[in-house]
Amino acid sequence: MQSITTSRITSKHQLTLPRPIRDLLGVDAGDNVLWQLDEKGRVVLEPGRKYTLADIRAAVAAAGGDIPPEKEKASVDEMKAGMIDHIRQRHARS
Repeated sequence: MQSITTSRITSKHQLTLPRPIRDLLGVDAGDNVLWQLDEKGRVVLEPGRKYTLADIRAAVAAAGGDIPPEKEKASVDEMKAGMIDHIRQRHARS
């Protein structure tokens, strides 16, 4: 096993990921990392994944959930018109 770098845990139990590790994982400030325990009891660090809508839909389908069919994407003008209609209906006076 090759050593890459070391880190020190602060008095507040915080840890900074050194640049070589951040570069290897492709993570930056604000990103998440995933800490896992492998079958041999070792801690494994992986970059946190940003899930797409397709990932979420696949997970729901795998769990046996009912997924509505994907709709066509609306244009910006259609979205604006929909918001205006919703606001008018919500705040309409009788």
